[in-house]
Amino acid sequence: MSLVKKKIFHLAGIYVALIALFAALLWLLQLIPNSWMTEAQESFQHVWGDEYIEGGYPSPMFATGQSDLDIYTDSAMYKRLTADEGMTALEAAMDMQDYPRYWHGYLTVLKPLSIFFTYREIRYINMFIVNILLAAVAIMLYKHTGRQGRLSEN
Repeated sequence: MSLVKKKIFHLAGIYVALIALFAALLWLLQLIPNSWMTEAQESFQHVWGDEYIEGGYPSPMFATGQSDLDIYTDSAMYKRLTADEGMTALEAAMDMQDYPRYWHGYLTVLKPLSIFFTYREIRYINMFIVNILLAAVAIMLYKHTGRQGRLSEN
């Protein structure tokens, strides 16, 4: 068998394994009871009531588009936290509702966090993680550029 065919079969195997892993993750998430998500959905509805702007997006930090919050997408994500009554965990995991081409991988983070934190707390956790990553990238760039503001010749 040629090297190219081996590489194709290897990549195809990885692809199939990842699809199985992603489907299994969604299935495991659907085993979390709907009742555990009630408080999370209520916390989102409270924020929705405070921040909803007809035809626009709330901008709590600055009056520019860069700080707009996409509560419409968040709304769609929070609707997916619970499965329809009467569905098995596997049916709920494979039910894509209005997004059939979309893997709902955000649920692998959002659903477990929603057990312990409110919507606003998850926002703060997200902001904290983004700021830590930004600082880490800035430090790595600073070190990589030889502290001279340009790439070293190494």
